[in-house]
Amino acid sequence: MASAPYLAPFNIRVNSVHLGAIETPMTKDLLSDPADHKSLLGTTPIGRAVQHQEVSAVVLFRGLR
Repeated sequence: MASAPYLAPFNIRVNSVHLGAIETPMTKDLLSDPADHKSLLGTTPIGRAVQHQEVSAVVLFRGLR
């Protein structure tokens, strides 16, 4: 459920980050297995795990360098 449309009439803004799979040393083995890869990323719109820099850039409201 998206909160922003429901709270906008009350002049409340909602910003949120909803994480999926993040490529890290801990998830490297899991993401390298084809069956696990498909189950983890099959419904992900971009079809891949994100890098931690991508998440921090969004949270900090700045572009990637």
